[in-house]
Amino acid sequence: MLNVGNGQTIVLQDHRALKTVLYDVGVGRGRSKQLVRNYLRWAGINWIDAVFILHQHDDHYNNLFEVQNYFLVKQIIQNNTNLKTIWFGGMKFTILHRSINDADENNNSLVVLVKINNIKILLTGDISQKVELNLLNQDLSTINLLQVAHHGSATSSSLLFYKGYSQDFVLFPVKKQNNKSTLLQQF
Repeated sequence: MLNVGNGQTIVLQDHRALKTVLYDVGVGRGRSKQLVRNYLRWAGINWIDAVFILHQHDDHYNNLFEVQNYFLVKQIIQNNTNLKTIWFGGMKFTILHRSINDADENNNSLVVLVKINNIKILLTGDISQKVELNLLNQDLSTINLLQVAHHGSATSSSLLFYKGYSQDFVLFPVKKQNNKSTLLQQF
């Protein structure tokens, strides 16, 4: 997860298969639009196999055109996809939730379970507690890394959801001064 402020960009790579996937490509206000590009160049990435755009809020896609200007982006996967499971090298992406008709755009977020070898990563986008509770019906075993929904805001991040899964690490995509992160305060 790149430090892009109150935006989100997560880079996933399979070095053996030379596959790179971005989960969102946003940067927060006041952050350089070159931040993602500079990191990708520094990491030796020449192309991107796929970019998942979770939903249509600026902090999730506002750096897409900058990245496309400097890298070959082979595929863009948005929340209107009909795909259920996608493989990129040894990385398996399973879409657990997608919607394009919810009045709350955050609930249109793609929720993706990524499996890399024996590591499971649950990426939740900006879903609300309503969608989180629906996900509790999913048959998911231990999650090794969990991305906290909607930057840890009060509209998502229910303790019931986060206690429903066993996780080793939790990612909070927030600025340090974000006082709205109720879950961060409870952890």
